[in-house]
This record gives sequence, C-alpha cells and structure tokens, in this order.
Amino acid sequence: MKSEKLYVIHVTVIGYGPFPIDMLRYDRSCPDHETDSYDIARTTYEPQMREVHLVQFSKNQKISDHSIARWKSFKWKIMKAECDGKLIYLDS
Repeated sequence: MKSEKLYVIHVTVIGYGPFPIDMLRYDRSCPDHETDSYDIARTTYEPQMREVHLVQFSKNQKISDHSIARWKSFKWKIMKAECDGKLIYLDS
C-alpha cells in the first residue's frame, strides 16, 4: 500500500448566505475550530456576512483555480490560505 503525503492548509473563506457544505468534501477540509462549525450552522438562519476558518488536506501546497472559482459560484470566496506558516494565496 502506497502512502501519500498530505499538506495541511489553513484557509479563510468569507461569504453571505448559506455555507456551501459540499465544499468541505470537495476541498477535503473541515472547520478549524468549534466556533467555525457554529458559524457555518448560523449561515442558514442568520443571513449576514461571515468569515469561516477551515483546515484543508491537500496533495500539494496550493489552492487550485478550480476551487477558487467553485467557492465564488456559491457567493463565497477564499480570502487567504497558509501552509506551514507561509502565505500561499491571498485574494486581491
């Protein structure tokens, strides 16, 4: 059985309206803290701008353009991403 290295990427997303739960599966990610889980749940009944912190597990140290576009299709966007303490993506 071959093992593969996964990188841990800390991602900050921001959006309005229901959180796109399927993006957690799509990006192999999960809420960073319990408060982020709570903020995700609140998006369904408190429609206001939210910032959520996620942890993503990736085969490489980058955020794909396809993932960025998919978040935007849900009216959410990736604000920044860090891996090993280094900034790897910043929305401009």
